[in-house]
Amino acid sequence: MSTGEQFTFSNFADQRLYRQEIGSEPVAISPEGGWRYADGVIDDHHNRIICVREDHTGSGEAVNTIASLSLDGRQEPQVLVSGNDFYASPRISSDGTKLAWLCWNHPNMPWDGTELWVGELTPEGTIGAAQKVAGGLEESIFQPEWSPDGVLCFVSDRTNWWNLYRWSGEIGQKHAIEPLCPMEAEFGSPQWIFGQSNYAFASAERLICTYTKAGISYLASLNLRTKALEPIEIPYTEIAGIHAVPGKVVFHAGSATEPGAIVQLDLATQHIEGIASLQQSRN
Repeated sequence: MSTGEQFTFSNFADQRLYRQEIGSEPVAISPEGGWRYADGVIDDHHNRIICVREDHTGSGEAVNTIASLSLDGRQEPQVLVSGNDFYASPRISSDGTKLAWLCWNHPNMPWDGTELWVGELTPEGTIGAAQKVAGGLEESIFQPEWSPDGVLCFVSDRTNWWNLYRWSGEIGQKHAIEPLCPMEAEFGSPQWIFGQSNYAFASAERLICTYTKAGISYLASLNLRTKALEPIEIPYTEIAGIHAVPGKVVFHAGSATEPGAIVQLDLATQHIEGIASLQQSRN
């Protein structure tokens, strides 16, 4: 996770979180002990990282929470959300006033049933009023993300197809969930790992996404105002890990004739540039 001239990472060797400024040595920002961290996001408004924390300090099964840690490492970690067996995808709204997250409990896996919650972030950085927006024991929610103008989008399988939806309500008020592109296609995928990304915002009005139909992945542009979905012609049939930068989209891609790679697509010219190969050497 990067913020300007520094980035934050979890170190496999000791499972601690570190902050590293470019040209400097890493500095630990989490305490030593039986804690593990994943799926973090930088909270610029409070100079901290918010992430999923797994606590192994007690006996029995690890305890999962959503916790925050200051980027300077000078404050004690703070638990923001607790009480469920599992958490994922803590995501901060662009104005820093709301936090969205996913949670679920045994015996469900995240593709069985999850809940999407939104909570107010107080000026002190704690969670104020919160409510469940979508999900349940038989509805799987995947990849909640805030648009640049503060609308919460997510993927749900409520129709037995993982489709895109948005929620533009306010906490504590009656709200409606709006389908963005109803299709017999999968815009989501099983959440085997943290941080999966099947869509990203190119702007407040444009979303770049991948969906799978009949076993083939497609890349498309979704107009969030008109809800028009326009396919983007590319020579790939396997697409994942979508991330957007100004005017460009970066993703994992491959096909029966194209080896796996990380590629960059210029949204204006449709030019594709290979960034890195994902091929593994064989001994």
